[in-house]
Amino acid sequence: METESFVVVVLALLMCYLTARSGKRGVALILLPPLVIVPLANLLASALAPRLDLLSASITANYWRVLIVLVALAV
Repeated sequence: METESFVVVVLALLMCYLTARSGKRGVALILLPPLVIVPLANLLASALAPRLDLLSASITANYWRVLIVLVALAV
């Protein structure tokens, strides 16, 4: 899932770059956050979940990952 998230982030950034280059900077800034928040949260969750697992015995790394992604979806 990390590969897919990375590809989505790269494609969204490329799309925003091309949109900004065509002279529509406002549209590029509006496109960026909704397309990038959840994939970046997924990448962040996959890196942080094993470390956060050490903080609590009752919450596993998978639960941390799901919690981080759900917070990103709420944003």
